[in-house]
Amino acid sequence: MADRFHIRNLFPVPPALKSWIWRAGLWITAAIFALSLSLLIDHQAFAGTAALSWGAPTTNTDGTPLTNLAGYKVYYGTSPGNYGAPVNIGNQTSYTVTGLGGGTYYFAVTAYDASGNESGFSNEGSKTLVAVPPVISAIAVQSITSSGAVITWTTDVASSSQVEYGTTTAYGTTTTLDSSLVTSHSRTISGLQASTLYHFRVWSVDAASNVAISADNTFTTLAVVDTTPPVISGVTASNLTSTGAVITWTTNETATTQVDYGLTAAYGSSTTLNSALVTSHSQTLSGLTVSTLYHYRVKSADGANNLATSGDFTFTTTAAPDTTPPVISGVTISNLTSSGSTVTWTTNEAATTQVEYGLTTGYGSSTTLSSTLVTSHSQALSGLTASATYHYRVKSADGANNLATSGDATFTTSATSDTTPPGDVQQFSAMAGNQQITLTWVNPPDGDFVGARIRYRTDQYPVGINDGTLLGDFTGQPNAQMNTIATGLQNGVTYYFSASSYDLS
Repeated sequence: MADRFHIRNLFPVPPALKSWIWRAGLWITAAIFALSLSLLIDHQAFAGTAALSWGAPTTNTDGTPLTNLAGYKVYYGTSPGNYGAPVNIGNQTSYTVTGLGGGTYYFAVTAYDASGNESGFSNEGSKTLVAVPPVISAIAVQSITSSGAVITWTTDVASSSQVEYGTTTAYGTTTTLDSSLVTSHSRTISGLQASTLYHFRVWSVDAASNVAISADNTFTTLAVVDTTPPVISGVTASNLTSTGAVITWTTNETATTQVDYGLTAAYGSSTTLNSALVTSHSQTLSGLTVSTLYHYRVKSADGANNLATSGDFTFTTTAAPDTTPPVISGVTISNLTSSGSTVTWTTNEAATTQVEYGLTTGYGSSTTLSSTLVTSHSQALSGLTASATYHYRVKSADGANNLATSGDATFTTSATSDTTPPGDVQQFSAMAGNQQITLTWVNPPDGDFVGARIRYRTDQYPVGINDGTLLGDFTGQPNAQMNTIATGLQNGVTYYFSASSYDLS
């Protein structure tokens, strides 16, 4: 492994100068004759180095002791006789050259005295070094985020640090080179795409420019961290009953489902959390109190556990189930002719309108059902037979479909067709009070007079028997003094009343 060579006649000194050198006490020529150079290199332990050694001279050429030797300079280069700047190593007889790459290197040594006089080059030694790159190990990926990661590794010798990376094995991007020579390496990669597989390999170059490149490695960036809660919209309470309700809403991303509810905005009760991630949400509330105002809010958390809570909403449960039919009253026949009549009545709650009629209590005919829910009812009968007695009854059903049916009643159509109306009511007047008006009038004298139908409006006088709001149908005898009180009115509002009289036809 080692070459050993001698440096001979380093100082070819001309005779004219030898006396000067002697007077200076410098017998370097004689000293250097005894110098020998040994070149050693150990690739396994010291890759990129060359160990040099030589024997130190002890006497001058005349055999006197050598006392003025000051030190040595080591020269080396990559071609014979062509060296770079020397390394002044002082007065020692060995030196290790480091940081060498692969290839053949040439070495020589000179000696110098205390006055700085330097001998010529020794004989030249050479050595061919095989490039041994650093050994890379323990590659690891740490601190992975949605946009970056830290790559670490170690090398057996101090070397630089760099990472090549990309979404394929073509890489395409490198980190900035860290030229610090270390054995523990770390480089940070940034600006990556979330949820993406990346390929990478590491590079390390030692002081002798020996390059080590790892095999391909991979890692996957994390998904983007979600910090935005869902957006809640379309919050609705439906299917209201006396003891329950259904709350529905939507979110702009899949999320959990829960409702807080109670008698105040402090709530106090919650539905069971439905952890299924959906965008259309529905929760049923039960065990509620009849006819009660409830406060509620909805809550949804997305897959990243970002929670959204709505504002406060309210609903009122319904009354207990209605099983009572309407109460029918004031069933009256009006507009009686030889071929028709009008049946009117009232109910104590809003309800539908229909009349059954016929020549017997079996009836057989019905008016078209009016499903509009009202309390004042009217149905016209037509196509009747003159001078005939008809049986009839009225029917009304409330919003809960509870049906009320009146008892049987009769009327007789006139013999001939009477087309002459009775006279108007007389002395019709109104007197205002607190939220009420008292109306008085006198019925017309017509013998077939039956009654007066009074209606009102707040913008103008009613213009017909069916125009405006019906106050009531008031039957009585001809020439009778009549009065009624309209209640529940608003103070400061002008009310316009009209009375339409009608006879048996």
